[in-house]
Amino acid sequence: MSAHVPLHAGLQGFDFPLVYIRKDTLNQPIFGCNNLSGEVWAAEEGGGPAGSLPPHKFVIYFKIGGIGT
Repeated sequence: MSAHVPLHAGLQGFDFPLVYIRKDTLNQPIFGCNNLSGEVWAAEEGGGPAGSLPPHKFVIYFKIGGIGT
């Protein structure tokens, strides 16, 4: 039995500690949507630059509305 998942369901928000973001890049391709990419460490024990956990790569796409540049 499968449950119907509405299209608007999913990720509603996120939280990145700004101090844990590195290698952030704003990409503005000629064809395609603007996006922000980089790496972020986990905000938990063992995370951060001095911790043992590796950073996670992320990409945020601005598909509707852009970023106002």
